[in-house]
Amino acid sequence: MFEEDAALMKKVGLNSYRFSISWSKILPGGKLCGGISKEGIKYYNDLINALLAEDIQPCATIFDWDVPQCLEHEYRGFLDCQIVDHFCKFADICFREFGDRVKHWITLNEPWAFSYYGYVRGNFPFGRGNVIRNAKEEK
Repeated sequence: MFEEDAALMKKVGLNSYRFSISWSKILPGGKLCGGISKEGIKYYNDLINALLAEDIQPCATIFDWDVPQCLEHEYRGFLDCQIVDHFCKFADICFREFGDRVKHWITLNEPWAFSYYGYVRGNFPFGRGNVIRNAKEEK
């Protein structure tokens, strides 16, 4: 599946490829207690191996604005600090499963844009505009 894409990347002269690892694809329940998806691990292993077979360096982004829906409902995304522990466990799984082959990691994709436009302005996912003002008003 990925082999043709990786071969085409090599043909056009690419030497690296950046991709995002979906939190929900690895932890469908968002949390470690919900189980790790063997299919999700296999998906990314296949992708990484196809890239390396063509001498293309994989560059993995761990978080690209894809909070698992169950954690969005339970914690309102990153508004509750309890989500951090679940994110750390997800990241640890990624490092453990793929770190022997992935040497370049991006922890958060555009953290400022995600925070400001998603939680302050509210015009990006997750549409939580005016969080700071609303938190002050609730006190």
